[in-house]
Amino acid sequence: MKIKSFPLPSPPTTPRTGVVGGFFVEIRPNFSIFTYSVGLKFPKKMSFQAYIDNIEKKTGKKPDDFKQLATAKGLLKPGVKAGAIVAWLKEDFDLGHGHAMAIYKVFKDDGLL
Repeated sequence: MKIKSFPLPSPPTTPRTGVVGGFFVEIRPNFSIFTYSVGLKFPKKMSFQAYIDNIEKKTGKKPDDFKQLATAKGLLKPGVKAGAIVAWLKEDFDLGHGHAMAIYKVFKDDGLL
């Protein structure tokens, strides 16, 4: 992706936001240097339940199913680090890091770790 520069009419003193070419753009002053953040148009935050729903849609498994599988694999015991569980979920179920961490959070909140 080629980044285009464009002149500003005057240096902003407060952050400016807007939509340029279908992208959400935020311009923030940083001393005499200006930073341009470009992201998706009107980004939305995903709720925790949405993470769990997407995991179930992708894998066909609910958090309780993951608990049984992790217990059988010997991962649900004190001292097991998040990295071991995340690596297992990424490798065996092709989950992304955020979704794997959501399952880890379920384990931790249930007092299994």
